[in-house]
Amino acid sequence: MSIHRFAAFVLGVAVLMPVAHARVKVINFEDIECAQTNELCGSASPYVSNGFTLSYARSPSDPYYDDLQAVGNSWRFNVKGSTAMNSSGPMSSVTLSANDQRPFAPYSMDLAELNGDGPATIIFQGVRADGTQVSHTVKLNGQPGWQRIHFPLRFWKIVSLTWQQGDVVNNAPHMFDNIVIVR
Repeated sequence: MSIHRFAAFVLGVAVLMPVAHARVKVINFEDIECAQTNELCGSASPYVSNGFTLSYARSPSDPYYDDLQAVGNSWRFNVKGSTAMNSSGPMSSVTLSANDQRPFAPYSMDLAELNGDGPATIIFQGVRADGTQVSHTVKLNGQPGWQRIHFPLRFWKIVSLTWQQGDVVNNAPHMFDNIVIVR
């Protein structure tokens, strides 16, 4: 083995070693019982799963909707989907955080237009422990069906992830599922 190949090997091992100890968590909403028999049904905010919490924040301009909503398998726009979630109110937001307050890295999430219309644009905001913020904008294709998005590396070691529901007029609402998190 040449010195250059050996150096590349050592560098590769050094970079991958922390990942070998990483733990992967998946939030998939399959424990929401009402979604087994209903198209759309109420859920609880906050929603707690695998050491993480999803919190709902209603838009100040919307007095009617006030919680997360489960999307059942029978919802016609949940194409080949499993139980999913959406924030019920236009312009409402969802925040994901770790229950132990330790940093985490969102790896991927499945997204789809809630009503099969669109396209939807979702802006994800991550906050690091030092208060700095990172953002990532995702544009869905406006077609029924799920799209898996992957978060950029700049989202490594954040303490919260927040995104907003569409306004229904200019930006279609979306549903989300299978949130994959690395710790």
